[in-house]
Amino acid sequence: MSECNRLFVEEMAGVFKSLGDYNRLCIIYLLANDQTGTLGVNDLAGMLGISQPAVSQHVKILKNVQIIGSRKEGNRVYYSFNRENMVRYKENFNALSRSVMEKCRQDQERKLIKDELS
Repeated sequence: MSECNRLFVEEMAGVFKSLGDYNRLCIIYLLANDQTGTLGVNDLAGMLGISQPAVSQHVKILKNVQIIGSRKEGNRVYYSFNRENMVRYKENFNALSRSVMEKCRQDQERKLIKDELS
């Protein structure tokens, strides 16, 4: 793994980990499709049917990887989907996928050549 970009891999590992939960994916979906820009923890809790503390924990994880952002108005905090970062994460995933698929293609070609020589 000498050619591995450690920072890239660590960032993507955090993103994948944050996406590995049903409720967090629902929060992302709800925020990505929200037209009002006024969804707070209580709103998300009601929509998901889970407790406010549970939503707060999920939001914290998503904020840590910058998939969602927040803004405060008075004593309320509203959350939004960070499209720019999701696009960047998608591009990083696509680059990783291309690299893996290229390695698979090379391995398959080597196997075919080996089988032909046998």
